[in-house]
Amino acid sequence: MPWARVKGDFPDWRLHKPVEDRIPEHIRKKFNIPSMASHKLWFAEPDPVKQAKFLEIPRLLGFADAYTTVNVQHPGQTTALHTDKEQSNFPDENKQFKRILKKAYKLGTDRPFGHMSNEEQYDKLERCFVFLQDHQPGHVIILDGEYVTDWRRGDVLWFDWRDCVHATCNVSHEIRPLLQVMGHRTDKWRDIHGSSRLTEIEI
Repeated sequence: MPWARVKGDFPDWRLHKPVEDRIPEHIRKKFNIPSMASHKLWFAEPDPVKQAKFLEIPRLLGFADAYTTVNVQHPGQTTALHTDKEQSNFPDENKQFKRILKKAYKLGTDRPFGHMSNEEQYDKLERCFVFLQDHQPGHVIILDGEYVTDWRRGDVLWFDWRDCVHATCNVSHEIRPLLQVMGHRTDKWRDIHGSSRLTEIEI
């Protein structure tokens, strides 16, 4: 069962601008870091006018000061099994490389929280996905060894981003779009998380 469900008329998820790459091209070449465009996993910020409803969803789900992106995974794209803690503690011993990536990514895509230490983020932040279209055969999300499939548009998936081993892949012929939300948990979030019933919200 979904963590929650968002109902209503959704904006077109295509009406957005990709997030600006945070690593300079010369640094990418020096350390052989793939660009966001090259691996076709796009994080885009919703248009504040045409996609305003996307920006309402975090508050309705109990996320404060949230950062919301449209996550688009193309056919053939995969993201290997990982935890976000692993990604925030780079094993590479090159100090310059570690300093650049920590500054640029600071726990993945959530740059508004870069002023917080990793420990503060672990303690205060929550994350969820809101699916922007129905599941298609070949769209796969794996959370701690369990395959997530058969979602419907508007279903909300919450997972413990700190320690959950997760991966995604798209072996279909269709793009897989979702909304990624990260923000501070509130009492409303706690109510939804602790409820034995499915919470449905309207946008």
